[in-house]
Amino acid sequence: MRDLLRTQGGEWTIAQVQAQFKNASRKQKAIQDCLDSLTELGAIALHTEDGTPRWYIADLHLA
Repeated sequence: MRDLLRTQGGEWTIAQVQAQFKNASRKQKAIQDCLDSLTELGAIALHTEDGTPRWYIADLHLA
């Protein structure tokens, strides 16, 4: 998942991340858990825009 954000760049909503995986609806909790873990580890960062959480690679600096 970190590589997905790193290679594709930009900010990703949970829906955009899930769209990259087969059977994502069945793996929703696992995807969310992975995003949460990577955020806690500092590998990716999170901010909320218009009430929607968005993840991005941690070395991407927002202006």
